[in-house]
Amino acid sequence: MLCGLIYFPFIGEVNLFDWDETILTSVSKEMFGRDEVLQPWLNGSYFLEIPPFFFWLQLISFKYLGINEYAARFPNALCAILVVLTLYKNGKRLYSSNFGLTWALIYISMLLPQLYHRSGLAEPWFCFFIYLSIYNLARVIEARQESGEKFYRKKEVFSNLFYSFLAAVGAVMTKGLEGYIVILLTYWLVFLLSSARYGFGYNSIFRWTFYFILFIMIWIGIEYKWHGSSYLGPFLNYQWNSLNIDKATWTNRFSFQFIILLLGCFPASVFALNSVRVKTYESNIQKIFRLCMASCLIIVMIIVSLFKIKLAHYSVLAYFPISYFAAYSIRYIIEEGKEIKKIIYVLFALGALIWTTCLVLLPITKANLNVFEKYIHEDTLHQALSMHYPWEKFEIFFGIGFFILFLTSFLLLVFQKKKLIGFFILFLGGMVLNNALLLYYVPKIEQLTQGPQVEFVKNNKNEKAFYHYYGGLSFIPNFYSDSALDYRHAFALDSLKSLAESGYPHYLIAKSNDTHLLSVHKKHLNLLYQQGIYTFYKVK
Repeated sequence: MLCGLIYFPFIGEVNLFDWDETILTSVSKEMFGRDEVLQPWLNGSYFLEIPPFFFWLQLISFKYLGINEYAARFPNALCAILVVLTLYKNGKRLYSSNFGLTWALIYISMLLPQLYHRSGLAEPWFCFFIYLSIYNLARVIEARQESGEKFYRKKEVFSNLFYSFLAAVGAVMTKGLEGYIVILLTYWLVFLLSSARYGFGYNSIFRWTFYFILFIMIWIGIEYKWHGSSYLGPFLNYQWNSLNIDKATWTNRFSFQFIILLLGCFPASVFALNSVRVKTYESNIQKIFRLCMASCLIIVMIIVSLFKIKLAHYSVLAYFPISYFAAYSIRYIIEEGKEIKKIIYVLFALGALIWTTCLVLLPITKANLNVFEKYIHEDTLHQALSMHYPWEKFEIFFGIGFFILFLTSFLLLVFQKKKLIGFFILFLGGMVLNNALLLYYVPKIEQLTQGPQVEFVKNNKNEKAFYHYYGGLSFIPNFYSDSALDYRHAFALDSLKSLAESGYPHYLIAKSNDTHLLSVHKKHLNLLYQQGIYTFYKVK
């Protein structure tokens, strides 16, 4: 019921964000229109970037809820309930029902998980499957460590082995072979960090790999029987080439994702740091699982810190170990009287100050934009902030609310020594405030960044027309237009004359600060209007 109140209301009130949400939902919409189940399509061609599992979920949602934003995001809201119940059950088995409840509550309270579970992206399901596979790997390792009847051990190993490779198949069917690689790297890191003590066993490795390949081959066999190799050949070739490390784009912002996770998962991320080097008695499964979560977090941070492009979305997987280590830390603080390190108090106060400052300054930025002008070097951002938008100064109460919440928790934790009440107020209050922030601010951000584009396409959704974007790529027409025509060639200004001869209307959308680049081609363009940071043209 709590998840229902947090994740399901108003998820369809905001337009799909371009282009991560729009491209996936456009594929599902085209599959729905073609009455296609197995093969993802986009603009009349195969969509090869990811396998079809997430599209299947959206197709089911479209069938019963209609083709709209709510239906596109409904699968991830459903995933949130499954994640929270799973964390409670896993935590209860690892430690106690109190630990499971704490872990689930912390996960719900974090801002970034709330954001992703209210989106139309495939990452929540992808990372959920990876987590399930890793958890059951830990159970297999535990069964091999425990003494007991051979029948019991074999039964435990087989059942958890089955769930592990089945979840790995789900990850691969959601986003591709990267899911298999993340699971494999996590296991081998556990093996190395434990000095080869926590192993899977050669028989288990062989069976896990065999069954994994077998289940993948079942899907490949069904696809081949229905459609031959027309889709499978290009898809498998694309997936294999995507693993080529020589084609990867590297980033030099090594600390960027650390900052995002630290603030986006605050305050859980801060208290997770308090679990470092906690020395206490643990059972085998507790030790094994904690090492699995640490290894998973290390692998994720290496990936998202070194690679650019979509791999940044792998940070969603980090929410599981972060919430786990926060619950782990809180358990030993409350039940065993462990002290909170002074550096944790400092980071807690610093994070609270950053959030409070941002939430107080955000509503008053419009009234005092001239104060910040010299710090804004991006023309589009400056123009967006200069627009008229309905943010009022009374919204500073969001920041004040955060400050009161953090101050109350800080006083209870530090001076009153009422840690249980302090943690409860902190995470339950954070859950409510983060949800309110997403419901209140995300629609405003969407209107600033892409609202005019969506409105333009909606106003012309019944017209058979081509839509072009100068200097960029957009899939807004694919989802929001019922009659948009497919344009499969890269747009170039020197093609304006030939576009006019196609017999259909052609619209050009450009950022307003790029309009000076279009002035030499004005004889081929009719200026329609300018709204927000965008200018709209029609080819003569």
